[in-house]
Amino acid sequence: MNEIIAKYLAGLANIKEKEQLLAWLKEDKENRRLFALYQNIWRNSIAQKELQNIDVDAAYKKIHKQINNRVTLHRAYVVFQRIAAILLVPLLISTIYLWTVQTKDTHSIMYQEVYAAHGTRSKIVLPDSSVVWLNSGTYMKYPQNFQYNRKLELKGEAYFQVQANPQNPFVVKTNLLDVMAVGTKFNVEAYPNDSLIAVSLIEGDVKIQKQEKSITYLTPNHRFVYNKTLDLSSIEKSNNQVWTAWIDGMLVFRNNKLSDVFRQIGRKYNVSFDVIDPIILDYKYHATFHNESLDDILALLQCSAPITFETTAMEIENQKCKIIKVYCK
Repeated sequence: MNEIIAKYLAGLANIKEKEQLLAWLKEDKENRRLFALYQNIWRNSIAQKELQNIDVDAAYKKIHKQINNRVTLHRAYVVFQRIAAILLVPLLISTIYLWTVQTKDTHSIMYQEVYAAHGTRSKIVLPDSSVVWLNSGTYMKYPQNFQYNRKLELKGEAYFQVQANPQNPFVVKTNLLDVMAVGTKFNVEAYPNDSLIAVSLIEGDVKIQKQEKSITYLTPNHRFVYNKTLDLSSIEKSNNQVWTAWIDGMLVFRNNKLSDVFRQIGRKYNVSFDVIDPIILDYKYHATFHNESLDDILALLQCSAPITFETTAMEIENQKCKIIKVYCK
């Protein structure tokens, strides 16, 4: 399978090998995780930079000619072994979560992509020494020469501790807003499926720009909220403990609506809530959870809010998912 993966990434796999790879990926979640890691290393390895100037068409024709001359089978196998080795050696040192490769080609930009799987959190140190925590189900993309080009893309939620550099502002780009900072601490919520984009400022200052038009300046202990559905924005006083507690694995609710409570619990425990009686979504809830199991949290919610739960399991895209139906008592 290592050889098939190597051939696939090199663009040399045939139809049968692609089918074998697809079947292997469907077998197990761990297989998909391993393949993603292979793919990540391949895209960002020095080998890719060395190969990117090769004339692929000419190389293919040469290999095809060798096949016709019946001298290729062994040579191709050796080539594929080398490709696999290129992948496997970095894999052995992949405990370094982000592997930054400096590129000498100033005309092309190499990007690093990072993803925190559902139900997990990740801590990342960027090339400029800024620190980022990624919440469950969050995707982030940034250039590998980030210390010179401090612009990154975010889909999900992240907490930033930005290294000061007034000459090179730090920019977080979401699908609708850009958050610009010099040296500060702030939290950004920008899940694509949520109706809100929010920025909570802990210290320093940031400016928020919407589609290169209006600019809003935020001061510490304030929260900027943009409603994508209504195209409306507002600024409110913020309890930073509520919006950054997830970094420490906590859930803190201070008169939050149950709609927000369900959303945060769902992300932390990788479950989906199906609210049968929407009237309860505006109910305000006050609680702090730390290291409690999902069952414990649901039991506490039932005791302190006018709701009851029914848990079911279903399969979506060959993966088992837990669905929690919510009823009004």
